[in-house]
Amino acid sequence: MNRLSLLILPLTLSACAASPADRTDALPAPETAVQTVPARPKTTADYMTAQENELRTALAGTPFTLTRHGNILAMVFSGTDVFAENAYQPALTAQEALKKVAPVLASYAKTRISVTGRVFGLKPATCRLLSEKRAAAVANVLKENAKIAPVRLWVEGRGDEKTVAGESGVDRVVIVLTPTFVK
Repeated sequence: MNRLSLLILPLTLSACAASPADRTDALPAPETAVQTVPARPKTTADYMTAQENELRTALAGTPFTLTRHGNILAMVFSGTDVFAENAYQPALTAQEALKKVAPVLASYAKTRISVTGRVFGLKPATCRLLSEKRAAAVANVLKENAKIAPVRLWVEGRGDEKTVAGESGVDRVVIVLTPTFVK
């Protein structure tokens, strides 16, 4: 070994032996490097409540109404401000509302989304066809504006069939949100 090597070797060893606090290139402690992510609600009721609150915020000032029955949420939109008479494409105001709702629905992956169209006052076959097209058009707006897994999205047209509660007469599209887990 030459003299230069003997001088450099102690300096190198002392740099390696320095404590992490003394080193300028030390990595931050693991607990400071980890970012905390807000925890999702653990129970089904809490999960659906959180989703309901986000949806109510997104739906403020839109043609949707949001109701809750236990852990099931239902968004209903109806009237001429949503669909023109005998048309299946949602009006611009309805499309804007759906664009606000889509990211919320996408962020709650443990929820099944059922989109059901209902149309009244026409021939039964026409009612069914128009209700199917309206439901599909609403689902398409949701899919175009958020990454919603196809397995979560159910679309159907019910035409002029009466519901269990016996209500009829109002053309509408209903989006029903059902949790896919129970805790």
